[in-house]
Formats: sequence, C-alpha cells, structure tokens
Amino acid sequence: MQNPTPPDRWREQVDHKLAELSNQMQQNTAITSEVREILDTVRGGMRVLEVLGTIAKWVTPIVMLVTAVLAFIHQLGSGDKP
Repeated sequence: MQNPTPPDRWREQVDHKLAELSNQMQQNTAITSEVREILDTVRGGMRVLEVLGTIAKWVTPIVMLVTAVLAFIHQLGSGDKP
C-alpha cells in the first residue's frame, strides 16, 4: 500500500506557516537576547549601588564624628561661650 501524498496546496500552506513560525522564533530570540542584556546591565548597576551604599553607611558616621570634633575645637579656640 502506497502512502498518499498530500495535495500541493496543503504542503504550500504548511511550508508557509512553518516559515512564519521560524521567522517569529528568530525575532523572539533576538528580543529575548536584548532583554537579557538589559537585565544583566541593570544587575551590574545594582551591584555598584550596593557597594556605594555600603561605603556611605561606614563613611557617614566617621564624617559626622570629625565634624563634631572640629566644631568642638573651633568653639574652644574662639573663646565664645555656648
């Protein structure tokens, strides 16, 4: 028994749909790659901000202490009473 061959019109429709799906998959892959690059960039930026926040957390009290000491020294040197 021979396998029946599908009509040419049906084959053309299937080939056209497969070509469309292939094109859509390529576009989707390109968009997904761009989104992934954007997310990687944002993730790197967040790491930088995290490091800057950690540095600021430690530097702020030190700067406040130095400012208070300098204000105290200035107050003692000026001879004015508070």
